[in-house]
Amino acid sequence: MKRGDLIILKNEHASMDGAYGYDEHLDDWALVPNGSIGMLWEEARVPDGKFCVLVLGRVLWFDPLDRVVIDETR
Repeated sequence: MKRGDLIILKNEHASMDGAYGYDEHLDDWALVPNGSIGMLWEEARVPDGKFCVLVLGRVLWFDPLDRVVIDETR
């Protein structure tokens, strides 16, 4: 994946309403509803593996299990 790729955000547990992303600037967590589409802002960081997404007008860090890559070639 590269910056600008589109992804769908969803919680890794099917029973939950969405995925929590971390906002570094506000030092706070934000719930993003399952199925929200975002743009990859920054690929995973080592050691925690979180990746950064521009979604719903915010730049948030998510767990790698909370994403589904959109195949833009189809």
